[in-house]
Amino acid sequence: MSKKMIKRLIFGLSLALLLSGLFFCIDKDKANSLPKNDKLTTAKSLGLAFVEVAKKVQPSVVNITTEKTITIKPWERFGDDFFKGSPFEEFFKGFGGPREKGKEYRHRQRSGGSGVIVDKEGYILTNNHVIEGADKVKVRLNDGREFIATVKGQDSRTDLAVLHIKAKDLPVAILGDSDKLEVGEWAIAIGSPFGLEHTVTVGVISAK
Repeated sequence: MSKKMIKRLIFGLSLALLLSGLFFCIDKDKANSLPKNDKLTTAKSLGLAFVEVAKKVQPSVVNITTEKTITIKPWERFGDDFFKGSPFEEFFKGFGGPREKGKEYRHRQRSGGSGVIVDKEGYILTNNHVIEGADKVKVRLNDGREFIATVKGQDSRTDLAVLHIKAKDLPVAILGDSDKLEVGEWAIAIGSPFGLEHTVTVGVISAK
């Protein structure tokens, strides 16, 4: 190999090493200039806080199912002569099927909601609209146990009701002071809408 070729090879290797060192420095500088993960760490910590709260409170949240009897008078829905003389008279003639006019029909209606155990003696706080007018109220605990509940108190103005079940070893949720809440603070709603198993929803206090 000629001296000229050797010099070119040495020059090429030197240039390659120089460029690689330059790229390394640039990459290192870029890495140092990247924003730290403080926000990601905060977000992850907040998410873990939601998980811990849900795990702690879920056992005290119960599923409530109700049954009540509704009386229906199909022929009195519009009145006997409501459509008489109108273009709809023939269409609505016999509306409601071949049931006897004026006869009452009873229908069993089922609905549901959720509540929370607030006392180890079996007292449960729920919404009044969940149990209003119910003939039967059944409570299912997080561990699968089921009990027939009695209504101990209800208030339509505040939409609150208190139920009671005869049960032992109940997990209890500790009630806080709503007066200390601030608009914009985090809030977690745990329930069982539409008869589903416990769901967790996160939001903020929007008003007081």
